[in-house]
Formats: sequence, C-alpha cells, structure tokens
Amino acid sequence: MEDLGENTTVLSTLRSLNNFISQRVEGGSGLDISTSAPGSLQMQYQQSMQREVDRNQELLTRIRQLQEREAGAEEKMQEQLERNRQCQQNLDAASKRLREKEDSLAQAGETINSLKGRISELQWSVMDQEMRVKRLESEKQELQ
Repeated sequence: MEDLGENTTVLSTLRSLNNFISQRVEGGSGLDISTSAPGSLQMQYQQSMQREVDRNQELLTRIRQLQEREAGAEEKMQEQLERNRQCQQNLDAASKRLREKEDSLAQAGETINSLKGRISELQWSVMDQEMRVKRLESEKQELQ
C-alpha cells in the first residue's frame, strides 16, 4: 500500500512537471534573448523540453503498466492465499478424521486383546471342566 501512495506522488509530480514544461514550450522560455540566434536557442530549448515531456509521458505509461501488473499480482496472491487457507482447513479436517480413526482402531485393538484373554480363560475353564467330568466318570466307573 505504501508503494501505491509513493507511485501516486510520483505520478502527480511527473504530471506537474509535464504541465510546466508544456507551458514553457508553448509560451516560450520566458527568457529575453536578444543575441544573434535567439530563434535557434529557443528551438533547441523547445526540442529539449519536448524530449523531456516525451520521456516523462513514457515514464507515466510505464508506471501505469507496472501499477496494473502489481494490482494483478496482488489479486492473484490473494486468490492463492484463499486457496491455501481452504487447503489447510481440508488438511486439518482430514487429520482430525485420521486421529479419530486411529483412536477407534486402538480401542478396537484393546477390545480384541481383552476378548482374546477372555477366550483363553474360557478355554482353560472348559478344559478344566472336561478333566473334572472325565475324572468323575472314571471314579463313577470304579465305584460300580
């Protein structure tokens, strides 16, 4: 933004200088030259001033072009910043979903391990009961 203010100041200064030079060229130099070649000096002065006016016009055109390019670049940068912001939001949301799924998987893993332990306990219990039943059957047969 500071550059824009400085560019506006430069433009104003160049316009003022062009107006001044144009007035001097159109109205004469304001100098009272009473030597043998006043027309020649005045012509050289006018040509010099016209070159300066032309140069200043070229500079003004170049400044305007650069300001337009800068505005375009600023607009593109703002668009890119918005896209980056949206991408960051999407990434954050995806990361959150991933963490939630990882937490669910970890919890499921704990549940599986707990169930495996319970199954193992039940298998031992079944084996123990089968052994008791066999022993009781064996004792029963001995008693008969």
